[in-house]
Amino acid sequence: MLTYERFAAELADRYRIERELGRGGMAVVFLAHDLKHSRQVAVKILHPELGDTALGERFFREIGIAARLAHPNILPLYDSGSAAGQLFYVTPYHEGESLGAWIKRERRLPLDVAVTLVREVADALDYAHRNGVIHRDIKPDNILISDGHAVVADFGIATALAPDQPRLTSSGLAIGTPRYMSPEQALADKVDGRSDIYSLACVLYECLAGEPPFVSALAGAYGSGSSRDIGKTLLTAQPPVPRRIVAAIQRGLEPLPENRHQRAADFKRTLVDDPDSITRRRRRSAAMLSGAGLVIASSAVLFFLFFRSRTPSGPVHLEYVRLTNFAESATSPAISPDGRMLAFILGESTFYGPGQIYVKQLPDGEPLQLTRDETFKMGPRFSPDGSRITYTTLGPTGWDSWVVPVLGGQPRLFLTNAEGLTWIDNKAGSPELLFSEWTGRDVQLSLVTSRENRAHQRTVYMPPETGMAHRSYLSPDRKNVLLTEMDYYSWLPCRLVPFDGRSRGKAVGPVPAQCTDAAWTPDGKWMYFSANSGTGFHIWRQRFPDGTPEQVTSGVTEEEGVEMSPDGRSFVTSIGTRQSTIWVHDVRGDRQMTSEGLGMLPSISSDGRKLYFLVRAGGKGSYISGGLWVADLESGQRQRVLPEFLMQTYDISADGGSVLFVASDDSTRSPLWLAALDGRSPPRRLVRNDVLQAFFGSNGDVIFRGVSATAITSSASGRTAVIVGSSFRLPI
Repeated sequence: MLTYERFAAELADRYRIERELGRGGMAVVFLAHDLKHSRQVAVKILHPELGDTALGERFFREIGIAARLAHPNILPLYDSGSAAGQLFYVTPYHEGESLGAWIKRERRLPLDVAVTLVREVADALDYAHRNGVIHRDIKPDNILISDGHAVVADFGIATALAPDQPRLTSSGLAIGTPRYMSPEQALADKVDGRSDIYSLACVLYECLAGEPPFVSALAGAYGSGSSRDIGKTLLTAQPPVPRRIVAAIQRGLEPLPENRHQRAADFKRTLVDDPDSITRRRRRSAAMLSGAGLVIASSAVLFFLFFRSRTPSGPVHLEYVRLTNFAESATSPAISPDGRMLAFILGESTFYGPGQIYVKQLPDGEPLQLTRDETFKMGPRFSPDGSRITYTTLGPTGWDSWVVPVLGGQPRLFLTNAEGLTWIDNKAGSPELLFSEWTGRDVQLSLVTSRENRAHQRTVYMPPETGMAHRSYLSPDRKNVLLTEMDYYSWLPCRLVPFDGRSRGKAVGPVPAQCTDAAWTPDGKWMYFSANSGTGFHIWRQRFPDGTPEQVTSGVTEEEGVEMSPDGRSFVTSIGTRQSTIWVHDVRGDRQMTSEGLGMLPSISSDGRKLYFLVRAGGKGSYISGGLWVADLESGQRQRVLPEFLMQTYDISADGGSVLFVASDDSTRSPLWLAALDGRSPPRRLVRNDVLQAFFGSNGDVIFRGVSATAITSSASGRTAVIVGSSFRLPI
């Protein structure tokens, strides 16, 4: 009798072995029927050759530890034992596919889907590590997909971390899958939870790049594929992976455990989505596409704008004085308290992005470069005595504030989890701070104040859990704060809140609008804003507290950033134009497909014959939405599709017959729609509100991401999708 037939015979009173499901490096898996509980299960039988190894000797002890794990993202253990001289354990039977099968089929996963799944695995690992168990074999094939969520399998061979139990590797046996092993595991050295973090970083990289980062663990340890190469691969992918996610992967793949995230929870926290781009992410074709970034173009220049009247409260007549003359963009201006120095970022993004901090004497001093690194930066601000400049970076650990001397020197970390930091000069020798910090709930950034050592911290403004207070500006009398904020979808109007935190305040400046910067006049009588109310970003002003908003600048250029001079007779802003032109690269070379400079989100049809893209339009939400167009790649002819809709994201079905899109409307509800591209049937609304992103699944379902959990019923099939998290499927 064959070995497995003997095994089945010995277990015949408990399990009816039905068929083999698959074979792995550790075990053979069979589908079986649990006779006692009348359910299908998976019986995993360890390979016979493992029975004589340390793995077999410690099997029952470790399986007992794994059996105590109870977590929604961990596949539970039903039973274990020995039959016909072979060790086995029993788990639920999973009918769906593994993450490995999904990657093999799709090659690359959508960013939001990959990050959501990996965050769930990190949550499971954090729980297991805190309970003394490491996995040792994290790989896509051991991550099962159940109702859109990740479930980690095979904790049955995990190693106990409890001090009184020796490690499995003490005998020199390296257990795991080479392409996902940490270097220390491949060398049969002692391992801990940081080894699982390394493996999970490999998994996330493969989800986004389509292949593992290294051919083996030792290749990663000895430099065959450096951190820089990993970053370049992801940053140049189509679509590119945000630098925040790239930095998290790079840190997770550090060869030395002490240089990685120290806990799985830390790795999970670094994978919070970038709020400024979340509504613009979507699946695209692997065809070679190039779209210019939606940022102030390289012609952006800092200008002094002088009021011709003696004060800024009179009629607005402006004189322009140019302050910078770089080939690159100069953004994010800040003036020193004495009005003699100007700090700015040399880089194209007006929110945060790659760039360097510069400072110059006004009006015509030579610029001095203060930083020389590749971190994303935002919001330079002077200290009360003008000797230092603080700025925000976005790195693997989140938003952090750094300081650098204005005369040059080494930047140093000033305060962690602190964004948009400004000093408050209280004249008492102990400066206070005003900054935003992540609360740990969703993407929520609250506005707080404290001392430099974070003592006496209190909350000034707490937005909803889906809200982010990014930048703040204290009034001269220290009674009120202007702030800029976002929700999941885009920038919101600026807000005026009391500094003592007694109320949530009110929206100020143009409403509705996207407001990205604000400032006070020195006497506190006027509030200034950089805002887009539908015609691009321009400077606005409003008399404090209840005046009518007035537009100060206009025209074909746009102005972002506003910094008032100490005498109140001028302000500095960055002036430029937004250009986003779509090009196609194919065997015929490079071809420009749009000319209006407002194109975004290009996508090639599955047959390679058509190009779809959005063209930004004026009005509320125009920063992130536009009309859908289609162009014939052979003839170059193009036409508008569904002209009655402005879209934030879209996806074209594989057969080219349908479009799935998140619409923009005046209600800010962001409904999800399905429409036929030939116009023969009217568009159908699938979800009423709060959808961030959606795309077609391979089986005809619609997979979409919403702000909060809910339950959706498909009107077409009558099936109901019960939603547990923020990503879910909807059959159509």
